Amino acid sequence: MKVFFCACTAFLVSVALVAASAVYTGNFTDELASLAGKLPETADEKDSAEILGVLEKMTDLWSRRKFGVSLSVGHRELGEIEAAILTVEAAVRSGSDGNYAAALVNLSQKIDSLAKSEKLSLDGIL
Repeated sequence: MKVFFCACTAFLVSVALVAASAVYTGNFTDELASLAGKLPETADEKDSAEILGVLEKMTDLWSRRKFGVSLSVGHRELGEIEAAILTVEAAVRSGSDGNYAAALVNLSQKIDSLAKSEKLSLDGIL
């Protein structure tokens, strides 16, 4: 009977850790998506300071929360999001509106993909 209780306890702890990880990662991706939503679809010269300010907030959030998210998310996915943030920043600094728009779409897709894969749902599990 002790083995059964130990097994049940281990199972419940595992379920709790998975749920906590999903909530933590979900909050993280929601915050990233919220910041990405503040970025304009096109990058004019006059908007570059505002865009760089939002990107700085994204980078700060990223550096504060990356370790916690990396406990349950693969490093490849995290690297892709980090690279997407840097690509948007590089496009803004270079003044290339076409590159900026493509980089912004890529960043949004990476954030959405991470959010979907880490959500507690049948799609996220499979």
